[in-house]
Amino acid sequence: MASLLIVGILPYDSGKTTLALSLIREALEHGIDVGVAKPVSGFNGWYQYEYLLKSVEFGFLIGEDSYKLHMMAKSSDPIYLESPVTALLLPPDPERVGWKSSSYTAISYHTNVVLLRILEDHFHVPDNIKRLTQPMQEVIAPLIEATKPLEIKAEDVQYLIMEGREEADRTLEIIKDHHELTIIESYNNLAAPCASALNSDLVIAVAPGKAVILDGERYKKAIHALSNLREPWRVVTEDVVPLLKPLKKFEFKPGEVSGLLNSVLEILEAKTF
Repeated sequence: MASLLIVGILPYDSGKTTLALSLIREALEHGIDVGVAKPVSGFNGWYQYEYLLKSVEFGFLIGEDSYKLHMMAKSSDPIYLESPVTALLLPPDPERVGWKSSSYTAISYHTNVVLLRILEDHFHVPDNIKRLTQPMQEVIAPLIEATKPLEIKAEDVQYLIMEGREEADRTLEIIKDHHELTIIESYNNLAAPCASALNSDLVIAVAPGKAVILDGERYKKAIHALSNLREPWRVVTEDVVPLLKPLKKFEFKPGEVSGLLNSVLEILEAKTF
């Protein structure tokens, strides 16, 4: 059993999912049994409206990245195990937040999270829903009806996500135990989405056009030097990657990440001896 942790160098749009999908596709072509995990995820229902609608269809909150990983892997694992913590964000009405652009654009627990799923349980934040424009309140209503969420306050969101990370540790180990290769995608530019993700054999750090393969144990030690291993999400990748010597470097064109799996398999094989 082996696992890869994919982390982003940039806060947004590093290319983690594109790289993960390429690895999954190549692994399946090699006949490798692949498990996938997006332990903590969030998606914006304005910019990723299609997945808000899919969530209504499924009666279950699911983000774009988690859905794509699940489908590419042809996974039979429950999505709630692959993505145990998922948040839906919607931008508030700027007038209702005093025309503050920081409130409008920031990923804020206190103003933007309207719905949250921890495993199979859903929660919604009425105060944040009230901050939406009227059309967006109408958009979210069918999802509230479909998921039957429990009501929480905005200040409860961060606490629930912290609890959810503990569940993510447990579910990630379940997935890893059932597959030859598990591909784990982190969130934004966090060094790791949950503590157990640091038990990966290799880490792939990606930015647009560039990826480096790092030794998992050395990556874990570098994070330990910077922070508490129980909370690796408090470290960002730009503080970790410069401390390590890459095992391999890759450069690629937009949408074309190929040949990476062969290097991954070679390095994993060498590590077993």
